Amino acid sequence: MRKQMRTIMIGMLAIGVGVAGVLSSPASETAQVEAAGYSYSADQIQALATLNEYRKEAGMNPVTLDPFLTKAATNHYAYLNTNGHELLHKEVKGHKGFTGITSKDRVKAVGGSIGQLVEENIVFGTRLYSDSMYELAHNAPLHRETILNPDIQSVGFAVEEGNKRGMKVVLVRINEYTQRDSDHVYPVPNMKNVNPLFAGNEIPNPLKDYGIDQSGHILTYWLPSEITVSEDDLTFVLKDSKGNTVPAYLDFFYSGVAKLIPKKMLNYNETYTATVKWKARHTGETGGRTWSFTTMANTSTPVKPTTPPVTSVKESKDYTLIKGQPLYASNSTKSKQLVQIPTNGKVRSIEKRSSWMKVTYNGKTGWVAVKNLKAYVAPKTESKYANKNMKAYTTRSTKGKVAFTVPKGKKVTRIAVNGSWSQVKYGSKTGWVASRDLSSSAPK
Repeated sequence: MRKQMRTIMIGMLAIGVGVAGVLSSPASETAQVEAAGYSYSADQIQALATLNEYRKEAGMNPVTLDPFLTKAATNHYAYLNTNGHELLHKEVKGHKGFTGITSKDRVKAVGGSIGQLVEENIVFGTRLYSDSMYELAHNAPLHRETILNPDIQSVGFAVEEGNKRGMKVVLVRINEYTQRDSDHVYPVPNMKNVNPLFAGNEIPNPLKDYGIDQSGHILTYWLPSEITVSEDDLTFVLKDSKGNTVPAYLDFFYSGVAKLIPKKMLNYNETYTATVKWKARHTGETGGRTWSFTTMANTSTPVKPTTPPVTSVKESKDYTLIKGQPLYASNSTKSKQLVQIPTNGKVRSIEKRSSWMKVTYNGKTGWVAVKNLKAYVAPKTESKYANKNMKAYTTRSTKGKVAFTVPKGKKVTRIAVNGSWSQVKYGSKTGWVASRDLSSSAPK
């Protein structure tokens, strides 16, 4: 994933222009932080609560405050107020308040870990809202990718006293990459009062490469982890309530995040439906989703977007898994793993809740990711013959464990095909073999 160092001058909704405010200058200290004795301000705690509220809406795990990231952010906050906002993400050695050239340097200077990835966001000021976190998530698509990154676990805030203009510096960290089976989107499904306009008030400006000054609200789609997709194998389409396709640019840089940039401002008080479809480059797996959101009414009074409460839908259908995954005790990847369900494992649905499905599998009840399910289709069996001494594997890979071997000329029953692999039954055993090693008639 590419390093993200971004700055936003905010204060823009449907109308209005962002104005940078004059912010207070907390004292900068280069001494290392003692984590056990670090205390947070009420504004920092509120910023964390707000961020986690937006992450929960998007189906993402909450993050925690980190004292080292917070101190590093506070140091840089003070440096910028002393030396000028135009310095943005860098500091100059010898200038007053210097604690490190880069954000990584500043985290190390206070004794913190940079983990797998450290990213920094800066807010100049807000005029219409005291909640800068809302502006970052809703009106700043590049910053949204950082603070709503499904992989981050730790954050640090430098917040102006009284939160009159919101936080100044935000540092986020990925402590370690973990498996996440679900994709994520913003605006979230069924969100209302979505701003129909993006005015390009962000540094870097995502509209710069397209030669436009403003666009419609930019949509963000995060792929599941460990899925590699090329731009040719991903489609991202937005339609209005009449089914008309909205002209848009697809912005995709192989970093697991795709953005759809409408070429013009969206309509007020309109419901739009977005559809993403993709095919993994190496495995051939497919996925995506369709969801809707509604833009705000035409009013001069800004209204924050609202998300309806998560509802559940009862159902009873048969599905198979697109790829193997654990059966979780609850709808969270952090919950207990009850059993491992293999690829093409058959489950019975009970209840759908957002991006999770409650299912039964081999007498156990738990949760799996909706995106990892496909409708069950009774296998079409056919007789085949091994045209060579053939190895059958437990997975669709020669690196997997060998389940059994089939002598040349022996008859097997093919029960499934996935890419260049065939699932066969030989006696009472089932495994995967290369389709090229099968023939319709017995070899001579």
